[in-house]
Amino acid sequence: MKGQEGIAQRVADSITADTRTQAQVAAQIGLTDEELSESVRDRRPFSSVELVRLAEVLDVDAHWLITGRPDPYRLTITARHDLDP
Repeated sequence: MKGQEGIAQRVADSITADTRTQAQVAAQIGLTDEELSESVRDRRPFSSVELVRLAEVLDVDAHWLITGRPDPYRLTITARHDLDP
């Protein structure tokens, strides 16, 4: 099934950057290793729930995982040092 090549590649890259194996990531999101492998190879579409779970488990932004772009509405909180006036 074509159409999710970009998503599949971002998922594959995120798994590669993680310390866990693909099988471990699959288990954490409720998939078999084979199901995740098929999705990463663009032979099985990711469900929206799977993408959100992947984003949480891999600590990546779900909007980026889906679109390839940073979330324009994401809030970033920064701390100030006590020494700042």
